[in-house]
Amino acid sequence: METLSKHHKPREVKKGEVWLAHDKESHKPRPFIVLSEELSGIDVDVNVSPVTTHEKRNIFDVELEFWQEAGLRESSIARCSKVHYIYHTMLIRKLGVLDDRDLEKINHSLRKFFAL
Repeated sequence: METLSKHHKPREVKKGEVWLAHDKESHKPRPFIVLSEELSGIDVDVNVSPVTTHEKRNIFDVELEFWQEAGLRESSIARCSKVHYIYHTMLIRKLGVLDDRDLEKINHSLRKFFAL
């Protein structure tokens, strides 16, 4: 699996951005939504939600209404029940930014999922 060097400067990522990244489970690139607040030059893991083109599986999955504007190729679902961390070097490239309305739906789903 190709990743950036450990000595590479950490990427600047912001909540709501959509990134193509190496997936630890499938070992292939896939889109993820950044859930962490702005991480500018900090060497930390990034909290993400995977994105899929498959159908919704549970009440926490969020259909992205503005998927094209977010840089996605197909109608997509944010898997809010599968939130996890990836190391910043797993990020390949930024695809786009979620529309505020989709981000709010994700925030709402996460509050329900984590009972906040």
